[in-house]
Amino acid sequence: RRVHGVIRLAEGEFTYVEDFIVCSLEKLLRAWELQLDKRDPSEKASIHGSRDYTFYMQTIQFVDPLLRALREKSLTRAVVEPLQNIMEYIQAREYVKANEWYVRLAIGNAAWPMGVTMTGIHERCASERIECGKVAHILNNEAQRKYIQGIKRLLTQAQKLYPAAPSKCVWG
Repeated sequence: RRVHGVIRLAEGEFTYVEDFIVCSLEKLLRAWELQLDKRDPSEKASIHGSRDYTFYMQTIQFVDPLLRALREKSLTRAVVEPLQNIMEYIQAREYVKANEWYVRLAIGNAAWPMGVTMTGIHERCASERIECGKVAHILNNEAQRKYIQGIKRLLTQAQKLYPAAPSKCVWG
């Protein structure tokens, strides 16, 4: 999983995609921490201030297993590719596109069954072809669910830290 060409970031050049993602995530976490430290003491002590700090600390805990896996280069391409695109679009301040890649990471592109299966006492013909057991996303693993939540928080913080045109932002 080498980078096609070389990815350039303010901190340097990267040969591996995982190194680029780690550097980008750490840069976002540092920027968020600096933003929290710059607040007035009264704001830090407020309910909203303490909640923001709690979210920051929780995000560090959520993203830590992801950073470890990226450093070990043990993640699959299905996880690394969306993360790379998310980080590249955050760097370019294209938050709508970054959010689209976040959704791909979170729920995937596999078809989801329409309707309800096993609705009655009798099984409907051809219901076995719906394949309800096939997992289309990675939210079934608790650690992965947490780091995906951490990625979403970092994406939201990036929009606050590095504002862009409203048409390139996703709020809510």
